[in-house]
Amino acid sequence: MTPSVVLLAVMAISSSIACPVQPPCQCKNQTDPYTLKLEYIVDCSSLGLTLVPKFTGGETVDKILLNGNRIVKVSNGSFTGVTTGAIDLSSNGLQIIAAGAFKGLEKSLTDLQLSTNNLILPIPGLLRLTALKTLNLDYNLNMRTIYTKSFYGLTSLTKLVLSRNFINRFEHGAFEGLPALTELSLFACDLQEIPSALSSLTNLQTLKFDLNFITKLPANAFRGLSNLKYLELSRNALTSPDQIDADAFKGLDNLEKLNLFYDKLGNVPKHAFSYLKNLEYLDLSYTNIAQIVSGDLAGLNSLTQLDISGNSVHFQPGMFSDVSKTLNYILIRSNGLTALPIPVLQEVKSLQWIDAALSDFPKDLPANFASGLSINRLSLMWMNLTSIRPDTFNGLASPLHLDLDSNALRSLDFVTDLCQFGYISVSENPIVCDCHVYNITQAQTTTLDGTCASPPAYKGLGIRSDEFQRKAKEDCKNQHIVGPVKCPWK
Repeated sequence: MTPSVVLLAVMAISSSIACPVQPPCQCKNQTDPYTLKLEYIVDCSSLGLTLVPKFTGGETVDKILLNGNRIVKVSNGSFTGVTTGAIDLSSNGLQIIAAGAFKGLEKSLTDLQLSTNNLILPIPGLLRLTALKTLNLDYNLNMRTIYTKSFYGLTSLTKLVLSRNFINRFEHGAFEGLPALTELSLFACDLQEIPSALSSLTNLQTLKFDLNFITKLPANAFRGLSNLKYLELSRNALTSPDQIDADAFKGLDNLEKLNLFYDKLGNVPKHAFSYLKNLEYLDLSYTNIAQIVSGDLAGLNSLTQLDISGNSVHFQPGMFSDVSKTLNYILIRSNGLTALPIPVLQEVKSLQWIDAALSDFPKDLPANFASGLSINRLSLMWMNLTSIRPDTFNGLASPLHLDLDSNALRSLDFVTDLCQFGYISVSENPIVCDCHVYNITQAQTTTLDGTCASPPAYKGLGIRSDEFQRKAKEDCKNQHIVGPVKCPWK
């Protein structure tokens, strides 16, 4: 959409909708940063208001912002005189929402933000909002108990955020009446166990339990959640593999992503993953795992991505035998490696991408550094690399995708075969942008991402920028510069 078309659209919206509220509130048009949709907003945020302002005219607006005020109570009929799809009442110290607070919005309100307040459940004003899809109750520190049918009647709700609350009790039936819920966040709620009340959420797909104090995962811990696809259990109090029962994940046949980041397990929990036949991503980073042996990953028949970063893992033959036919991306960052464990990685026939960032490889990478592997992407970031040889990446598949961000490289002289690389990222490196760099860009075989550090006339210029191309073309006009190169893989 051209600027002129956007301006005309804004003018059309502004002329057709009267502002339904008096100053100091403002009505304005703005573009939603996520959907890029043009919206008509009533902005009453951070004005020191103690009451919801009076709305008149019966206009329809996209969003009402009341966040950052001092509104402690939303009374009956507070939004009579306006129709909207979204209200933000976060950061008010809000304590009471009356039963008829949102009267007239039952069929239009889809997004309600109530974070950083002093609310406790049940909240009478919520129970008639049959169109509500997103409810955010993050950081309501007085919220300790989720009572039976606390959200009953929210039949369209798909996303519920209860994060950063000191919740210590879930009554039976706490989540009853939420047939459409697909995402639930219980991040940082001081929980010590998985609440059995979750079993009624049969359509749940995303469940976040990170940064709690969960000490065990008993058998059938996620009973009833057969549609779950993403389970976040990172940064809990799981400090031994014995705390995860072999049947803990039973019934999670559709789970695709499991995060156990920073749970200090020490070893892979035996047989616990055997039910996860559709799991594609497993994060075991920073879990103090010292070894993985054959059988530890048994049952993970669909695993494509494995993160074992931040562990002093002993790489030994057969450790990836359970996933050797499916695994194509492995993260082995910050594992103290001084060289790639090539014989072990060679056993993973499907491997395409290795992320070995933050390793202790030599600063001057040697010849045939990864020879014997058939990968097509390699990430070597944050390693203070100073130089790379033209034969460093010999033997790897072309075109190679190479991530070299945040090193100490000054030169791209290692690029001599213009068909060897399809992409090279050298952001946050002190690159000297010379005619060789320009030559690489003119071959049109390798996409270069990065910024020139020198010479002074080029400092700060993006290698892909028009200004760099213009200056380099002039400065290198007496050099031999190739034109577009045709490679076998193009």
